[in-house]
Amino acid sequence: MAGFLRKLLPKRFRKDGITIPVVRLQGAIISGGGQFRPTLNLANVSPVLEKAFAMKDGPAV
Repeated sequence: MAGFLRKLLPKRFRKDGITIPVVRLQGAIISGGGQFRPTLNLANVSPVLEKAFAMKDGPAV
């Protein structure tokens, strides 16, 4: 159904490109960390990853 409706829209309003969500992470992967050293853990990264994987039209993350 969505493909049919997309064909009815004028070309300038159609989204032709593919959007691939990219998650950029920087820091050490450790459970603890200090105030001056950025770390990656599940609490910090999960909201960003959930948002990236929520894009159902994206072919990859």
